[in-house]
Amino acid sequence: MVIVAAVDTDEQAGSIVKEGLSLARAFDDSLSVVHAVPSTEFAAIQREHVSAGGDTLSRDDVARDHIHGALGSEALSGDVDVEFVGLDGEPTDSILEHAADVDARYVVIGGKGRSPAGKALFGSVAQTVILEADCPVVVGGA
Repeated sequence: MVIVAAVDTDEQAGSIVKEGLSLARAFDDSLSVVHAVPSTEFAAIQREHVSAGGDTLSRDDVARDHIHGALGSEALSGDVDVEFVGLDGEPTDSILEHAADVDARYVVIGGKGRSPAGKALFGSVAQTVILEADCPVVVGGA
């Protein structure tokens, strides 16, 4: 099976991936690190990279580069098969679809530490994933 670690561009990415690695090792599973990047954000990243002289990037490249920056490649080397997946679209739907597609054992996601009123007003990716995922969800962070 697969452990899905869903990250974004905040400081929790490293701890989310580390928890995903821990679960993957415990269950002898692979780890799918997903980073949902809306099309407009992806286009901006692509333009910046190409204007700096780089080749075009795939969404998977953007996800991998982000995680390596947050963790360092040494944390991801070793005994766990790690796949980096850049998802397109709204994060909640993208994460849930990917978890279903790979038959995830667990989804690991960060909590933002918003107040209950803030969650009611602005929604919460973590809250929706918890309520709608077909597998257990591990929530980390504050």
